[in-house]
Amino acid sequence: MTSELRVDKIKPVDGVSTDSGNNRYGGGIIQVVQSYGNGAETQTSSQSYVATGTAATITPKFSTSKIMVEVMGGTCAPSQDQGMNVSVYRSINGGSFTALHGVSGRPSNSLWRVYCNSGRVQMGCAIKVLDAPATTNSVEYKVYIASIGGNNCQFNNHFYDHASIILTEHSA
Repeated sequence: MTSELRVDKIKPVDGVSTDSGNNRYGGGIIQVVQSYGNGAETQTSSQSYVATGTAATITPKFSTSKIMVEVMGGTCAPSQDQGMNVSVYRSINGGSFTALHGVSGRPSNSLWRVYCNSGRVQMGCAIKVLDAPATTNSVEYKVYIASIGGNNCQFNNHFYDHASIILTEHSA
């Protein structure tokens, strides 16, 4: 026997808590989108954020939904007293990209950072952040990087690396 349960939203019995301060809440999973970076390395010495090729788009079913954004990728940061910031930006319905860092309760400069006290460093990067875009229009999330100190830094820094981004819509 095969059974199938179809619903529009799943909410906890006591309801979904309201966001407050540094706390963000979400309920049941509505949809999941995964995308791999374009396989190309992004290099920059800019201390301002520049876009990488790692991006994914989701169209929320409800304007009250929360989107869990998960990024995994490889980084390479420059020599002594240098480093890099990694963050996620979003664009709603093809509009301008805005940073997810610097928003209430989140770090002001980046969502992930590496700093080198001596020599170059290569390491994995993992970011997980819950967003509330408040729309049912398409939302594109993209990884951005910036150099700390002005030397060259890299994201998706090896031809074997394929950074990924996973977007999970949660009911709220």
